[in-house]
Amino acid sequence: MHVDFNVTAALTKCAFLQHKAQQVLDSEILRTTEPFVPYAKGALTRSGPIHTVIGSGTIRWATPYARRRYYEDANLNKTTHRKATTRWYEAAREVYLEKWKMTVAKKIGAVVK
Repeated sequence: MHVDFNVTAALTKCAFLQHKAQQVLDSEILRTTEPFVPYAKGALTRSGPIHTVIGSGTIRWATPYARRRYYEDANLNKTTHRKATTRWYEAAREVYLEKWKMTVAKKIGAVVK
């Protein structure tokens, strides 16, 4: 028996799937985290999709007050986003981590157990 294996093609396919998975994950994190982001006039919420490079693995909310809102602000207006909280990524991860995993696996054609 003779088996030919194209290592370059396999590595290329792995890199493609990894990038695709990261893109899906970044998009899902932004989408599902939005209700947890404090909302006054929307600048902080909008800054996520604006300042995040989908597929980079780094989600970024960038306003002059984003850090303070993320770590310290206890006076959160929950009129628009009832789930608004500090450390909104952690709050969303607690709720959606398994859904994120399933969504990524499904999009790249992985078998989920």
